[in-house]
Amino acid sequence: MRIAYFVTSYRSPDMLLRLLRTLRRADPGCVLVVHHDRFGSDLDEAVLDGLDVHLHTSDHPVVWGDMTLEAIRWRVLGWMLDHVEFDWTVLLSEQDYPLQPLPVLHERLASCGADAVLEADRLDDVPHLGRRREYQRRYLYRYTDLPRWAWVDRVPSAVRRRVAPARVLALRVLNRVQDVGRVYWFPEALELRTKVGLRPRRSPVGLGEPVWVGSTWYALSRPAVESLLDRVREHPELVRHFAATVIPVEAATQTLVGNDPRLVVENAPLHHIRWSRPASGRPDVFGLDDLDELLASGLPFARKFDADDAVLDALDAHVLGTPVPAAQQVLR
Repeated sequence: MRIAYFVTSYRSPDMLLRLLRTLRRADPGCVLVVHHDRFGSDLDEAVLDGLDVHLHTSDHPVVWGDMTLEAIRWRVLGWMLDHVEFDWTVLLSEQDYPLQPLPVLHERLASCGADAVLEADRLDDVPHLGRRREYQRRYLYRYTDLPRWAWVDRVPSAVRRRVAPARVLALRVLNRVQDVGRVYWFPEALELRTKVGLRPRRSPVGLGEPVWVGSTWYALSRPAVESLLDRVREHPELVRHFAATVIPVEAATQTLVGNDPRLVVENAPLHHIRWSRPASGRPDVFGLDDLDELLASGLPFARKFDADDAVLDALDAHVLGTPVPAAQQVLR
């Protein structure tokens, strides 16, 4: 079985290069495909020499909160079908890292009896009430950016911070007293525009099918990729709906795959991700102190990691069988 690792990146190339080198060493016969957002950081293509990487870029920035990331993924997946041989593709980012020897992943995918391994649920079946309501706000409405008034930028930041709680409370009351429209705002750290949306009169996706929501990190067999892209072409109205939602990368592919009667989907995670502060919109960054937790997860990958060579060296020792540096042996 041949796996294509599809990595999206936008940050420092150092982490991307380290991940690619580890994947190549741990799975020598794999396909490495990268889409790098050159608007996020520069990438010297020469650093990829010798790794046999298929590199893609685009002429516009990739924004996590809108449809651009999903559109990029579909475009590159289509290129992969036409140009490389693979049995499965696994989606990663440059802030991911393997936790197990990759032959374990090969065995996992070969024996799963499914066409896709995707942690996702029908929206109405999401067990946690608060999370279900959040997904309803995101995917049952069609949004546009709230206009940006120039005078707001002239208000001192200290004043904006002081009035922010009252503003949020007012918007929450507005959202609660009616369900025709919604105002959606993001955690401040994400620096994304506030949106205003209306609920469409027709079925949210126009197909009478349920919305599926879940992880953006998953594995698809080649038949699943073919089927996904067929459905993207066959259902432009669904694509238009999700293009007007919030964070469609957590629902568009999930809905297309989850509602496909031709596919067997295993609802399971492939990444260990920890959310200590969900309101921040960002998962925890793992370090060396988290090594036991990472290895105990039993999952093939984890995210996210930053420039902490110590934990990555320790993971390499487990994944590749390389020696752990002496300084880390003392820490352990």
